[in-house]
Amino acid sequence: MQVDADSLEQLNLRTRDGAERAGKQFSDTIGVETTIGASRIRITSQQDLVAALLTGDEECLKFDVTGPLSGTALLTFDEGVRSLVRSRSDEEGVDGLASELFDAFVDEWESYVGGDLRVETVTYVPDPAVHDFGFDSISDDAESTPLFQGSIDVVGRPGRVKLYLVPDAASLETLLSKEGNERVEIGDDATSDGGDTSFGESDSGLFESDDGTSTPLSLDKLSVFSDLTRAGTRAAAERVTAFTGIETDTEIAGINFTPIDDISTSLDADSYVGTTLEFEGKPSGHLAIMFPDESARRVAEEMLPTDPDGDGLTQMHRSALEELGNNMASGFIDGWANVLQTAVDHTPPEFSDDMEMTLIELVTEQLGPFQTHAYTIESRITTDSVAFDCEIHALPNETQLSEALDDLLVSRRDRTEADPDEIF
Repeated sequence: MQVDADSLEQLNLRTRDGAERAGKQFSDTIGVETTIGASRIRITSQQDLVAALLTGDEECLKFDVTGPLSGTALLTFDEGVRSLVRSRSDEEGVDGLASELFDAFVDEWESYVGGDLRVETVTYVPDPAVHDFGFDSISDDAESTPLFQGSIDVVGRPGRVKLYLVPDAASLETLLSKEGNERVEIGDDATSDGGDTSFGESDSGLFESDDGTSTPLSLDKLSVFSDLTRAGTRAAAERVTAFTGIETDTEIAGINFTPIDDISTSLDADSYVGTTLEFEGKPSGHLAIMFPDESARRVAEEMLPTDPDGDGLTQMHRSALEELGNNMASGFIDGWANVLQTAVDHTPPEFSDDMEMTLIELVTEQLGPFQTHAYTIESRITTDSVAFDCEIHALPNETQLSEALDDLLVSRRDRTEADPDEIF
């Protein structure tokens, strides 16, 4: 199953438009102002989604969807939204609000696929850790599958609703088949001149190859590569434990197709420090290892033999974070090299005390001024023991990523354990 960036961009637009409709419904129902957060297509696994739900302490409702686009939809509500609902809505509470938001969200998808989407069952999920969400993996070789994600944020106070749509394998194949979708209309709002655009046809020019068309990628191999990213995140977490003694509790990973403007807005913390480096090989690109300020100080002090003098992050803190970033980066990308049977190298990490701006600059430098969407690799490591949190953002070179997927032997997908002496 092949996918290209033009097609993914159109599908992500549907996700964002659906979230905007749901956001308006939220505002009308609850009486608060809302804004639309990051929208993305995420190649991820059920276990990663569950880990994210547990980390966010979110209440979850699951909708089983049938019709021209079948699969699973999820709506999640954090404590800020639940508090609003308790204070301002009728006795139906979150269940009633969820049904209204779901109807608004899928209305855009119904116009896209040309038919009604029906809800077979609605299930409250009290404990995601033990719930079987029933996701279809993209193939027998991969655990990951595409997930369409949007979010609604309450303005001026805490509160977020997340919306997920996970099409089943048959629906995905229909959506991503040019032969089956050449005449599917995606709505007047999809083009600047109000005209209709057929699926897979776009004038945006993003990720274009030399012949003017966007680079096709194997969705099956992209899903396998997302699985490798999960293994790399686990390896990076093990490096954290080895250097600091901090046992990590959660590792979340996935490959995203994200609007460039949303890459930095999807960050959870207000302020980050960390390290950046460039990795060279197949694929090549940039890596950013980002710690919220307090997490950075705590994890650095776990590495230091004595408490540093002075307030804030001292030079000793920075040196410790650079050393940790170097080893985390090696753990993160070692598995790629071993599975792909290629050499990987990376530059020494550079410390930054303003990682939000650094990430924006990397995106601008790496992706250029003319692209609207990009593939990114995002991971998160958390622990409860010392209030530690870390995010890893990789920006692979698009052409190199395509070449790496072409060369990926799925039969080697489990060979992520690497001997650094054989790779570097």
